[in-house]
Amino acid sequence: MRKLSVVAFLVALAGAGLFVAALLGVPWAPLAGWGSAAASALVAALACAGAAGRAEVEPVRRRVWRRIAVALCLVAILATALLIERISHGADAEGDIGFVHAVAQALIMLVFVAPLHRLPGSERRAADRLAMLLDVSALSVVTGAYVWFLIIRDLLQADRITAGGVVAAGAIIVSAMIGVIQGARILLTGYASPYRSLLLCLGGVLVVGGLAPGVLLTLSPYDVDAGQILIPVACLVLAVGARPGGAAPPLTADGIARWRQRDKLLPLVAVAFTDALLLGTLVSSPVGDRLVVGVITVVLTALAVARQLTSARQLSLQGQRFRQLVQNSYDVVTISDTSGTITYMSGGSQRMFGRRPAQRTGANMFELLHPEDRERAVALFTALAAEPGRTELWRARFRHADGRWRRIEVLTTNLLHEPSVRGIVSNTRDVTETHDLAERLSHDATHDALTGLANRALFRDRLTAALAGPVSLVLIDLDDFKIVNDTLGHAAGDELLIAVATRLSAVACPQDTVARLGGDEFALLLPGRETAEVETVLRRLISALRAPVRVESREQGVRASFGIVEGGPGDEAGDLMRRADIAMYEAKARGDGSWQYYLPGMQARGVEQEAATADLAAALDAGEFFLLYQPVVTLPGGALAGVEALVRRRHPVRGPVPPGEFIGLAEQSGLIVELGRFVLREACAQMAAWHRDRPADAPASISVNVSARQLQEPGFAAEVAAALGDSGLQPDRLIVEITESTAVGGGATAESLHRLRRLGVRLSLDDFGTGASTLTLLANCPVDQIKLDRSFVDCDVIASAVLELARGFGVEAVAEGVETAEQAARLAALGYGRAQGFHFAHPLPAAGIVAVAHQAV
Repeated sequence: MRKLSVVAFLVALAGAGLFVAALLGVPWAPLAGWGSAAASALVAALACAGAAGRAEVEPVRRRVWRRIAVALCLVAILATALLIERISHGADAEGDIGFVHAVAQALIMLVFVAPLHRLPGSERRAADRLAMLLDVSALSVVTGAYVWFLIIRDLLQADRITAGGVVAAGAIIVSAMIGVIQGARILLTGYASPYRSLLLCLGGVLVVGGLAPGVLLTLSPYDVDAGQILIPVACLVLAVGARPGGAAPPLTADGIARWRQRDKLLPLVAVAFTDALLLGTLVSSPVGDRLVVGVITVVLTALAVARQLTSARQLSLQGQRFRQLVQNSYDVVTISDTSGTITYMSGGSQRMFGRRPAQRTGANMFELLHPEDRERAVALFTALAAEPGRTELWRARFRHADGRWRRIEVLTTNLLHEPSVRGIVSNTRDVTETHDLAERLSHDATHDALTGLANRALFRDRLTAALAGPVSLVLIDLDDFKIVNDTLGHAAGDELLIAVATRLSAVACPQDTVARLGGDEFALLLPGRETAEVETVLRRLISALRAPVRVESREQGVRASFGIVEGGPGDEAGDLMRRADIAMYEAKARGDGSWQYYLPGMQARGVEQEAATADLAAALDAGEFFLLYQPVVTLPGGALAGVEALVRRRHPVRGPVPPGEFIGLAEQSGLIVELGRFVLREACAQMAAWHRDRPADAPASISVNVSARQLQEPGFAAEVAAALGDSGLQPDRLIVEITESTAVGGGATAESLHRLRRLGVRLSLDDFGTGASTLTLLANCPVDQIKLDRSFVDCDVIASAVLELARGFGVEAVAEGVETAEQAARLAALGYGRAQGFHFAHPLPAAGIVAVAHQAV
């Protein structure tokens, strides 16, 4: 493709030489000139055909390139025809316009501009299209005037008029008008195309090609044809434009605006040409010619005036639109001088600042800024005022007319160098709501939604920053919070967490950070504290938490366990938090609401606990758990009245595992739910088997211990109903034992207890007398039985009081932990009718219970 461009250049150069030679009167130059024109058309046709075949060219432009290639082939044929016509007529052509010559020239112009007419132009509004029509009309009038004076006027002389000459003159007129009109259209619209350089050059060639014949006829009549030079030049432009990479990036909005400003010069150019023609006519032409030129001048002047009126109308509409946009804009537009004195302010100031534009015009734009923002804004404005064209975006607080401080965002541009502005323009926007929303989102992202304390992410960031020096980290976990949440409900648990957060914040110093990490786990960051100071803070925390919290109309005690770790430069925040967590669980395991410093080796114990939890889960899957049954007997006779199901584990290697090793771990890990489900179903199935196989020897009831976690499960009552249904056991033979701490309050626990009562299952209050709110509990909790704790068996006063309470509330009393005959006799004498303990029998397998039924203990 580049080779074709080089060939086209060489042919055009040869054509230029031949054209000059023809002007100088070389006889063979016109013939050779048409030969070079035909050759250049063929070369350009090949280049355009190549552009039409490239895949990267858009389909619509490929079609245009294809049409231009076809047109150039026709141009080559017509140029060849002119060459033949010149050869056949020889010198006879001199002094006259050849018919074939003129018609061929007109056809060349038609063929050449036809595909260019289909080129897509820039999108224009109706006013722009009207302006373009006026510009083209002005150029057409000028063209017509020049053709009249240079060609037609001579033809109207009687001695020159011939039929062929008139047709030839008409063809020349047509080709001139087509060339000028189409060239003007391309000049006015071609800048929007990626091939704008190509099109603008072609537009210029077409305009010159339309006007050149008349000029050349005055210089060298009928011997030299402009086509001999214009066709090679136009073909060179096409060949260069068709090469790869000929497309340019699209113009920016400013670039398009500059081109459209140049369009306005076209009517002035037309007027200038007409004025030159007018001057020439006034000096050298007869009166008739002066009249013609005068009419043309009037017409052209009218067109120019119409064009200017159109432009003025557009400017007026643009000015009105700009004023409406500015006055109704959400932003406030301000123009000020270099000192900040306001010279113009748009109408939005009343809405944004509570002040009318007239109130602010003449005032200083910085006087209502917040004092903390004013100095910075003035410094920025001063630097901006010294640099034309500079733009700065800045923010500040502005005092509204109602006295409130509003947040504003200002885009300030120095337009002192612009004649239409001569000032510094500021676009101001009220961003108060946006700023407040961002502040809220930022706060929510770094703070706990319930308590307002720092969250885990913010606490970790502050811990990382504090590690530049010595720091103490305290993790705090509330003891038995799960019971509160399970029994009283999540709303009560939230109230308790808020109260704890308030007390922690009251104890902490301003430089400390209190955070809620999640659930009932809090953290305290104490930077730069000695050990003694840390322990003083912990004592104050424990004292503050010890005071009861009123939750759900109840006084609820709070106890917590504290894990402490000390760190400093070189430590990682994540490592310190893990160590504090391990220390906290060490303190929690003691169950005394105290603190524990992290010590080497504690991490290994944490790993051991995880391993024990995994072992417990595996034991459940392997079926290592089984039940033993402890008899509940009558007093004083010792007859079997019922049994209590007790879970045990048999390890395949270690053998029997004491309940104390896995019950607490099951509670902590949550496996108590699955373990309790196994106990419930196994106990119901065994009780049903006794009554089915040995009804006379079977115990009257079976007791199953249930944890708070099980009662909190939404489907617990349904699980009990399923166990009863699958085993066929009557509901009143099942007793569900709960502790006082489990039974306190309402929530999901209370709902589960009421559903059990509706099923017909009996409820027993275990370890009675060891918990809180005992009297309230008896009044509110729907129990059928209370069990005297083993610690009160030897205290006749408490044992008697508990028995009287049971009788008063109409529930059954059972004494636990009876280990001697003396204890059994004394309890019987007090009035107890049920008892259990090692004195009567140790926990037995199911087969042993039948033997107990046959003997009086």
